[in-house]
Amino acid sequence: MNLHLANFHQTSDAHIQLGFVFGMNSQIRTNIYFLDEEKIIYPAGHNIVQYHIQDKIQVYYYGSTDYRGISCIELSPMHRQLAVGFKSCKQSTQGDDNYENPSIIIYDTITQRKKHQLVFREEKIKYWVSIAFPDQNMESKHIVSLSGNYLTERHKEKDSKEKNLPTTPDGEIVVCYWGLSGSGKILAWVKLSLASIDAFEVSISKKDCSLFTCIGKKVFKCFKKIDTVSDENNKKNKSTLKVQCQQLNGAPTELSQDYTCHTWLQKENSIFLVVCTANGEIILCDENAEFLQVLKDSPVNSQKQAFRIECISSFGKGFIIGAKDATIFVYKGTGCDINPFEEVQKITTFSQLGDLKEHYITGLSVSPISEEKLVCSLSTNSIYQIKLKKDQLFQNEQEQIEAISLNFHSGAINGLDICARKPLIATCGKDRTIKVWNFEEKTLELSWQFNEEALCLALHPSGLHMVVCFTDKLKWMNICLHQQTNSNKQKHYKEITQFKQCREIRFSNGGQYFAAINGAQSSQLIQIFRFYTGEQPPELVFKGHQNKVKCLTWSKDDSLLASCGTDGFIYIWRIDSDQPDARLFEYPNKNIQFNCVALNIETQMIYGCANDRNLYLGYIYDQGQNTQKINQEVILNQIVFPSSHKVLFGGIQDPQRSSGAIRCILFTTKSNNKYQDYAAHDEQGIEKLRVTYDDRYLITGGRDGCVMVFQIKDRDLRGVKMQEGYAKYSEEILVTRQDLDDLKGQIDNFQSQISEFNTQNINSQSNQKDEEIKQLQERLQTSMEYNKTAYEQLEEKKKDIQKKYEEEIKIMKDKQEQEIQDLDTSYQRKVMDEVERYEKKFKFVLDHKIKELKRDIGPREDEILRMKEDTNEMDKLLKKYNSYNNYLGNAVDELYTAQELMNQQIKDQRNTISTQNTKIKRFKDDIYKAVQFIQDYQKLSENIQELKEKYVSQDLSKTTNDDKIQIEQAQQKQHLQQKVERLKRYLKQDNKIHKEYNLTLMTKNVKLISEINKLRKEVKEIQKGEGGQVNYQDRSSSKGNNSIGKVRAHTAGARQSIKYGQKLNDENNFDLIIDEKKKFLQQQNELLGNLKMKLESLKYEYENINQI
Repeated sequence: MNLHLANFHQTSDAHIQLGFVFGMNSQIRTNIYFLDEEKIIYPAGHNIVQYHIQDKIQVYYYGSTDYRGISCIELSPMHRQLAVGFKSCKQSTQGDDNYENPSIIIYDTITQRKKHQLVFREEKIKYWVSIAFPDQNMESKHIVSLSGNYLTERHKEKDSKEKNLPTTPDGEIVVCYWGLSGSGKILAWVKLSLASIDAFEVSISKKDCSLFTCIGKKVFKCFKKIDTVSDENNKKNKSTLKVQCQQLNGAPTELSQDYTCHTWLQKENSIFLVVCTANGEIILCDENAEFLQVLKDSPVNSQKQAFRIECISSFGKGFIIGAKDATIFVYKGTGCDINPFEEVQKITTFSQLGDLKEHYITGLSVSPISEEKLVCSLSTNSIYQIKLKKDQLFQNEQEQIEAISLNFHSGAINGLDICARKPLIATCGKDRTIKVWNFEEKTLELSWQFNEEALCLALHPSGLHMVVCFTDKLKWMNICLHQQTNSNKQKHYKEITQFKQCREIRFSNGGQYFAAINGAQSSQLIQIFRFYTGEQPPELVFKGHQNKVKCLTWSKDDSLLASCGTDGFIYIWRIDSDQPDARLFEYPNKNIQFNCVALNIETQMIYGCANDRNLYLGYIYDQGQNTQKINQEVILNQIVFPSSHKVLFGGIQDPQRSSGAIRCILFTTKSNNKYQDYAAHDEQGIEKLRVTYDDRYLITGGRDGCVMVFQIKDRDLRGVKMQEGYAKYSEEILVTRQDLDDLKGQIDNFQSQISEFNTQNINSQSNQKDEEIKQLQERLQTSMEYNKTAYEQLEEKKKDIQKKYEEEIKIMKDKQEQEIQDLDTSYQRKVMDEVERYEKKFKFVLDHKIKELKRDIGPREDEILRMKEDTNEMDKLLKKYNSYNNYLGNAVDELYTAQELMNQQIKDQRNTISTQNTKIKRFKDDIYKAVQFIQDYQKLSENIQELKEKYVSQDLSKTTNDDKIQIEQAQQKQHLQQKVERLKRYLKQDNKIHKEYNLTLMTKNVKLISEINKLRKEVKEIQKGEGGQVNYQDRSSSKGNNSIGKVRAHTAGARQSIKYGQKLNDENNFDLIIDEKKKFLQQQNELLGNLKMKLESLKYEYENINQI
């Protein structure tokens, strides 16, 4: 039965997220960059890692699962964009070499999101091997890319050795000039003359962004982009790439033509091109890529032998190159035209590398702002930081180098395992090392180096032991996390020989058993050992597989063991079975090779993945009879379930597809399943896959040497363990007796050293203090003598200065007294002159003011008379308005009373109408009942008689209405009497108010008259003093009185003006009040008219009802 999977990549949320990566990819050229002073960028697997050096935090630029891996990276000069070249996938699964074209994806370094995706479809190409950005001003507009068949020359040699065949080209070698405006487009491209050449790097000039160079083995070409212009519209229509030079013009013939790396740099106002060769020559060219010279300090000259240069990086003062044997050379400008750059430092000390001859530098980058730090990557997948100085450029070589990355694997990973009680990952690889990682703290706990390669390993659930399989032996080992490096202590404590070619080993979930594959015989034997005793019971040896066994899997209760192999068989074995045949399940299919198997005990199902790109599903207890398969379209090398069994994680290892990705297969139903792929490792594929026991992390190990930790984000996938909570990891470590003895010896040694150091320190301190006291005493005595001599000299100087200043003070006092006397005489004379002049001026001013006052008195008296007349008229007008106001108030009260009476009548009429309507309705109903007997005269008569008795009243009272009228008249009479009394009371109050107001006005008039009389007296007094002579004091007093009189007159006039203004304002207010009263009366009349109309309509309706 065949089923199909549906890709839900675009519609569902991510189930897993990359949490941390242990490893990097050193196969890429120039694979490391400084993003800022504390962040670096480097490739790892199928992703780009942004690593914070201080905080140890990783951020990721995720790759695309549509491609197989990363071929090159390049950071823009402003560090705002990151260009990544991705390898293509094969177009078919038939084994041919037809590849889809690769692409270039440009990321934003701030958001880590994709900005552009560039695909070249004009020719068949295999890799983008190099990308170059122009200078800072143009980096967001253009890029140049170079294609190739091999990433580097070393990559070509490695590929040739692995295939054991001569290398043949798979694609064309092209140079493409891209425009980044909009979605990105090709502006111009050119195919190099020969497809078999090896071109590895391209770089753009810092002066002219249309000029760029391309280098490789026997390749040196310079191109320039030419824009053709139309005469009609004067717009750019087409761009072409013109070859400026086919080789390095002017270079000596003895120079190597194996160019490995190059860069453009700027020194003051000059532009240089620096080209490096495989022999170690550094060639200097001008801004047009023309040969200038070979630097005297090239590595080939300093080392006196061929010394391959691998990479180069420029900075503000010069450039840095990385060469073989992990050697770094630093060059800076000299300011001399003969030798523009000189070597200032050579670094060869990398303490953690061991034999330097096996390693080389793969990438260099200088911190962009301070240029005080350098990061370099090595072929061992390690990253180091070198501190720089501005004056000497480098510090002491022993102190300048610092490892900022962990000691990653430098080769493919062969085995990986995790444990239940500790957050540990154990790995072994082709680099002949075994490493133990802590995925919670992101650290390397243990690293062991061996003389032979470990093929696989298994970690005990306690995290304290492991079993490692080598080529011909099986070893039990203890994990002592306090032993960081190689020593004799990490050696095995138990060993089984004649155990060959074991490629798979697994501990049971309880840790009491472990199963291993013994390939010593022709058939593959599955042997189960008791871990604590080392026994291998003969009944726990399972035979069945004829070829290599790829996977072993235990059930949760350790009662079953599943296995699969390249012979096309899947078996399930019973562990505690008394039967001679322990096979519980068997599925044969010799046409395929199984890679991995997984068990689901809850659903009683077994899953297997094979090289035919199918996922096989079977039931454990039906002997493989009812087996289904789901087409995956890729080869899954590993599969694993979390505890929920709702999703299956698969590791892809397919040379023709997106190898290295993780596939999450979500089992919604048995027939409808969906999947989603996540970029993880490169095209070499995933070797091992594990889910932690708490279902929080997915651990992957790839053949690219990277170990990746993914967080499982979906809560539903974690199963019951999420609800129960996570158990804390154990903190115990394994320490042997020898370790304790060594530790005790070290403690005793340190204590004795401390005691000796304290004794020496005390003695040295005592001697030092005595010497310091002696020196201080001598210094104090010398200082006292010096101070005494200085004090005596200062005393003599003081006396001389004091005598001198006393004489000067006496002379200054005599001079001051003479000046004061002269000033006193002069000012007295000036004062007398000013007094005489002022008296004359004052007399003239006083006469003038008297005349002005006489002129002002006449108009003021006329104004007083006029104001009196205005006051009398205002009194009369006020009385008139008060009487009219009282009249209007009485009218308003009468209207209010009438309105209340009308409202009461309307209410009574409405009640009467409601009562009559009810009677009429009741009467109509009774008539309707009587009419029902219209054919029966007797019953009709009876009903008519009942109606008469019910509705006709015999004792109608004719005096009812007369009594009501009398009552109403009495009420109206009483109301009118009360209204008359109220009006009388209002009249008395108004008279009282007017009387008080008139008294107030009269009082104010009296005060004004008295004030006028006083002013008249003052005027007369002034007139009397016009002809007489008065002294200075009399004039002053007259002036003061005159001023006072003027002020009083002005004040009185102001008061009269204010009172007059108040009266005018009151008059205007009265007019407004009258207008408001008229409007109110008009509204009341309209309301009364409406009420009368309603009353007449009600009376009419009432009469109609009475008639009915």
